Amino acid sequence: QRANRAKCNPGDAKFLVLEMIIEQLQVAARGDWCTDASKADTEAWFNAAEQSIKALFLISPEPEKCCADIIRGMYMSTLGGEHASCHPLRLARFCHVLGQIALNLLVYTESLVAGVRRANGKKTLKKQEEADNAKATRANLAAESDDEEDPIEAELGIAAEQEAENERKMVDISESEILGRGLISQFAPVLVRVVSNDSNMFNHQILQQAAVLALCKFMCVSSQFCEK
Repeated sequence: QRANRAKCNPGDAKFLVLEMIIEQLQVAARGDWCTDASKADTEAWFNAAEQSIKALFLISPEPEKCCADIIRGMYMSTLGGEHASCHPLRLARFCHVLGQIALNLLVYTESLVAGVRRANGKKTLKKQEEADNAKATRANLAAESDDEEDPIEAELGIAAEQEAENERKMVDISESEILGRGLISQFAPVLVRVVSNDSNMFNHQILQQAAVLALCKFMCVSSQFCEK
């Protein structure tokens, strides 16, 4: 069941509770409780991480910022340290989170586009009703010739073109921000390197599965990424 996105006043007690819930969801998504030596921990974590990320997109007022914090935290514990290598299960968790966040960002962006489309549809319907009423009035009064273009109808045509252009821009933003200039795009080379098992360094089974799945999710988000 889909919950309404949370809207709380920062001074309200509900805001503090929401912040605590979001923080715990971020902890679960990062897998802070997982032990690298335990394969069972990571296997149990995969589904928990997916559900935690989905929950963040449902209840957080700014899910993209929450996800950026998750990625930064996991990057520092995986690739950002002084050591040249990390445990394959830790890297597998990082790959999984990258792919899941990319996919949820796509769904989130599409929901925003749908919201804009619904709002534009209501405006267009109202203008269409105004155009129909104006045309009926002119017909009754015979005030204008039939071949003169209705200014409201002309405006409707312009509005439809503008709506299509706005939707195209939203799609472009989705691709460019999520995978083009976004935080996740910085780690696409890591996924490619792991999937290709560069220098036979990434042959761990769970790591390979997580990286391949994450790469597939990247491809679902961006046609440009597929072409590369």
